[in-house]
Amino acid sequence: MTNLHFSTWREVRVCLLGAVLALVAAAASGQDATAVIAAGQKLFEKQWVAGEPAQPFGDGLGPVFNHVSCAACHRQGGLGGGGPADVNAVMLSVEVPKLAQSPQRKQFLASLMAVHPGFLATGDDITENVILHRFGTDSGYGALRANLVGKQVPFQPTDDEREALQRNLTREPVRPIVGAVGIKLAATERNTPALFGARLIDAIPDAALQLLAASQASHPEVSGRVPPFKLVKAGRFGWRGQIDHLHEFVLGACANELGLEVPGHSQPLDPRRPDYRPAGLDLSQEECLSLTAFVASLPAPKFVMPPDADRQSLAENGHKLFHNIGCSACHIEDVGQAQGIFSDLLLHDLGAALADPVLAQPTMVAVNRVLMDSRARYQQEGKLISDDVKSVPYYGGVLVQTIDNGTTYQTEKGITTIGPSGNKDILIKTKYEPLPTRLAQEWRTPPLWGVADSAPYLHDGRAATLVEAIALHGGEAEQCTQRFLALPVADRLAMLEFLSCLRAP
Repeated sequence: MTNLHFSTWREVRVCLLGAVLALVAAAASGQDATAVIAAGQKLFEKQWVAGEPAQPFGDGLGPVFNHVSCAACHRQGGLGGGGPADVNAVMLSVEVPKLAQSPQRKQFLASLMAVHPGFLATGDDITENVILHRFGTDSGYGALRANLVGKQVPFQPTDDEREALQRNLTREPVRPIVGAVGIKLAATERNTPALFGARLIDAIPDAALQLLAASQASHPEVSGRVPPFKLVKAGRFGWRGQIDHLHEFVLGACANELGLEVPGHSQPLDPRRPDYRPAGLDLSQEECLSLTAFVASLPAPKFVMPPDADRQSLAENGHKLFHNIGCSACHIEDVGQAQGIFSDLLLHDLGAALADPVLAQPTMVAVNRVLMDSRARYQQEGKLISDDVKSVPYYGGVLVQTIDNGTTYQTEKGITTIGPSGNKDILIKTKYEPLPTRLAQEWRTPPLWGVADSAPYLHDGRAATLVEAIALHGGEAEQCTQRFLALPVADRLAMLEFLSCLRAP
């Protein structure tokens, strides 16, 4: 089995941002690491209530939210695991027409605002994707949501309701929305990922991911790329690999899933009360660091051999077949300290069947660099798009930005930055253009550790079984999928026996 090890201790150390900061804060306040992690676990399990904040000026749960606690969704295979389809996050995506500054554009923006104010960022900037939260503290939110996506998913569905939901998701994972006049909308979903072993993923250096991508350049079938975070960093978390480190991922989840105001991340807007803002934070920086420390403390999944000799032999054969038919080209067994992860954490094109309107971030390539006099910077340059100006959407996707000459799409027109050259009087103006890839079809290779306890599968949970998930792999994985389907039944069962050994901790 492929076994890749990278990492100097220095590289590993600098990647553990959230957990290390939490422990440093603990030492400064006289707490020990155990106390910090215990405090984080309490926050992870806390059932939030609207109007009952942890901090004096917060507003508690909401005003829109997907569930009442972290643990409510992260529960399969133990605290911190994945979630079933009924706790999926729902995304609304809008098709943005290329309209110049005109009455038609103003009407489009007004219509978009009426659907959900989250589509509009600062000024006329448009965010193409928003989370359509499951619940709201406003009594009329449920009716608004039902008008867009139909029947509400119950807070605690029965087994029959959950099975019906899974069937509907499998049948129509990308649903057109008809509740908005004059606007083309689609609804898609994101399944809750397991958090086991997140500390080890957080510790994988950017250089390790870049080396993995380079090692696939000569592969005849697969060609992964490093998920970009802003311009030059690497993403590790999220179905599109859109988040770079664990602490950022935890903060984004607090804000977007629970509607909590946390440092650096505002709670989502209630479509019925777009001007509402909380008076202060729901979680302090120290509390957020404790929460990250708890998530970082979750153990990695484990390989559990069956108890009897016949099944052990079957699992061993399945392990070999997993490698022989090519699954391990992307699902690499060991990456750095993440032993048994079965992932390269890279983005791969999985084919049109898994296309989704919430796009992966493009890899930006420098195409032109110009030296410029720093004193003339503001005289020569108009509005510039900088790596540090725009935050990355929690679930991925690309911001559409409006400038004086109309609308430009970041994925089509590129980015311009200004940075230091080493000479205090000279700056470097750099233009970046996107590397052409199928952004709608690219997904980060999900780690398979713990996969036996994390159904349903794929980014939106449309696959109820592992066989369904394998069969839906297209694009770069198409030939590997066909090899699996061509195996004798006994060999396919052997592979499934092997996968059933990948258990939650």
